[in-house]
Amino acid sequence: MNSRSLLCRLAALALALSSAPQAGGATAPWPRDENLLGDVVMHGKWAVGCNNLRSCTAIAPLTDFDRVNTPDYLQLTAFGNDSAAYRIAIMHDGKTIAVLSPAAAEKLIADLLQREGPATVQIMESSASYAAPRQGFADALAALEEWRTTPPTAVSATSVITPLPAVRLERMPPPAELRSAAKRCPKGHMGQSMQAWRGPGGQTLWRAGCGNEGLNSVSFWYVAGPQGTPPVEARFEGLDPLTRLYNSWFQESSGYLRSVHYFGRWDSYTEDCGIYRAFAWTAQGMELVEQRLMPQCGTGIGPQGWITTYRATVLNGPDSGP
Repeated sequence: MNSRSLLCRLAALALALSSAPQAGGATAPWPRDENLLGDVVMHGKWAVGCNNLRSCTAIAPLTDFDRVNTPDYLQLTAFGNDSAAYRIAIMHDGKTIAVLSPAAAEKLIADLLQREGPATVQIMESSASYAAPRQGFADALAALEEWRTTPPTAVSATSVITPLPAVRLERMPPPAELRSAAKRCPKGHMGQSMQAWRGPGGQTLWRAGCGNEGLNSVSFWYVAGPQGTPPVEARFEGLDPLTRLYNSWFQESSGYLRSVHYFGRWDSYTEDCGIYRAFAWTAQGMELVEQRLMPQCGTGIGPQGWITTYRATVLNGPDSGP
C-alpha cells in the first residue's frame, strides 16, 4: 500500500471517529467550509485552518511553556489536491526543528487516531522526546481532509504585490492633523515621538503611537501626498477605515507595515493568541500581504507559528513573516 492510500484510509477513519459518539459525550461538529474562507478553528488541543492558496495546517503544542520559554509544537500541513501527502514537522517559533519521515508521519497519525490510550503519543526525533496531544486530533484531521479535498465554489483572489522600500525622515515637523491624534488615544497622550518615511511617488507615511496601552498599543497612520498635500488616514486593504491597528510598526528596508492584535486579557499580557497582518506600502497603497490567526489563548505559540489564513504573491520582496 502506498503512502497516499494509507493516509486516505487514516483520514476516513478520522471522519468516522469524529462523527461517532464517544465516552464523555460526542465531539463537537467541525465546520464544512467548502470555500476555504480563511478561518481557524479549535478541536481540543489542535488548531486547524486553510488559506486562499488551499494550503491547510493543523498545529498543537508539544511541550509546556512559561513566560520565558515558548513551546515546541507539531505542524501538520497539506495542500488541496489528491496527490499531496501530509507533511509533519516539529517547530519552534516558526522554525523547523525536524521533519518526520513519511513512515514516521503515518505511524504518528495512526497512533493519534486510536480511541483508547494515554492522552499523548510519544515522538522520538533527533534524540529528543515529545508528547503529541491526542485530544481533538481526529476532528482536526477530518476537518482538514474535508477542506482540502472538496472543490471550492469560490476561491479568494491572490494579489501580486511588489513592496517598495522607503526612507526614514529625521526631525520632520509633524503637520497639525497628526498633533491632534493624541486626543484619540485611550490614555489621551502619545507614547513616543512621531515618525515619518518618504515612499512611493514622493508620499510621506506618518505614524503617531499612543502610550501606556497595556497589551495592545494603538497607532494612527497617515499618508501625505507629494508637494505638501495634507495627510489623510492610511487605508489598509481588507480592513474597515475605522479599524485600529494594534502593535504596529513599519520597516523601511522592506516596505512592510506589520500589526499584531493580541486577544489575551490586558492584565495577563497573553501574547499567544490573536491576529497578525502584514501590509506592503506600494504604489497602490497599503496592500495586504499576509494574515495569520490563532483564536485560542493558552498554547504558548507566538505569531511566528500562527496559522496562515491569507498570503499574497510577493515580487521582488522579502518574506512577510513577523
